[in-house]
Amino acid sequence: MQLFRLAVDVNVLKNPADYTEMAQLDMDQGASSESVRVLQKGLDGNVFTEQREKDKNGRLLAAAQKRAAADQAALPQRTAEASASPDGNKDASLGLALLSMQQYPQAIEALNGALKKGGLQNPARYAVAAGHCAVESGQQG
Repeated sequence: MQLFRLAVDVNVLKNPADYTEMAQLDMDQGASSESVRVLQKGLDGNVFTEQREKDKNGRLLAAAQKRAAADQAALPQRTAEASASPDGNKDASLGLALLSMQQYPQAIEALNGALKKGGLQNPARYAVAAGHCAVESGQQG
């Protein structure tokens, strides 16, 4: 995901299938707001040249928009659940959702909280995500 994010950030993501794959991975990981941005960028940039691709990614965009709205509405509950959780898994999930919403300071806090609590299967993934947030927000990592 970090390679996809970098490719989008430096505007070198060109393959239509990569846009779709990144958006789907984002949705699978609870980062629906990022899916919306990626798909919208692809559609606006006419990356999808075949009508079938346009239709498919338009449907995926609609699903991502719906899920992103639900994710935004669920933030207070997810924040409370993460605070109450003894391990860092809910904090990590919350951090990725906040990263997706471009709420970088809050994402850094949640991801660092996840790393501090521990119990994560892949702590390096969340450390890299926190670093990405720090770069995006202009904070020192």
